Amino acid sequence: MASQPTQYETGMRVSYDRASMKVTVSFRGRIKMIDGTYASESEAISAGEMYCRRLGWQPETKSRSAVSMMRQR
Repeated sequence: MASQPTQYETGMRVSYDRASMKVTVSFRGRIKMIDGTYASESEAISAGEMYCRRLGWQPETKSRSAVSMMRQR
């Protein structure tokens, strides 16, 4: 399985099974096997993410700053 992006919500997981060519999604307390088969892991992950978007997931698009916002003393 490919590494999951850091912008996934806590508990959100998209898993691809190469043997069955199926994708399973865990999102907001629901576990769903997405209909269809997927020839590649990237195609399966995209389908799983699309399912989560339809349920309200909004991936973080802005980059996070590594600079501290605290003032120096």
